[in-house]
Amino acid sequence: MDQNANPLLGAPNTTPDANTAQPSGTQPQSSPNPGGGKAGEPGAKTPVKPEGAATNKPAAATGSDSPVNVTLKAASRAWISVTVDGGKTETLTLDPNDPNLKSRSYHGKERVLVIAGNPAGVEATCNGKNLGVLGPVGQRREVTFTPKGMQ
Repeated sequence: MDQNANPLLGAPNTTPDANTAQPSGTQPQSSPNPGGGKAGEPGAKTPVKPEGAATNKPAAATGSDSPVNVTLKAASRAWISVTVDGGKTETLTLDPNDPNLKSRSYHGKERVLVIAGNPAGVEATCNGKNLGVLGPVGQRREVTFTPKGMQ
């Protein structure tokens, strides 16, 4: 009997794998997580970006792998807006009398941008170095922290 005459009789060692067999007339469905588990679980697969693909973030001139660790501590009440590596922005009022708002720490790869409404009320530490307050009382100030320090 000709093996090509009946598609269900495959050639030796061509038995469909139970994990890849599809019912007749259907197309394989794409899955957002082909590994089968939820993101972060064993067996979960993370999509791999092709080499040379563009990114939304500009590359830093030097030290792009160096961390930027910034801690902001309330010396007095101060409104701040913080953006890490161009991503999500957090806006809040630091308050030395509120245990939940006494300080905040931010970690980035390239930069941490801080806008302070009362820079004299914000003490900053960048990569373990105490930099003091961000500026004068009541004058809005924008400060960028990089792996090299405050700019």
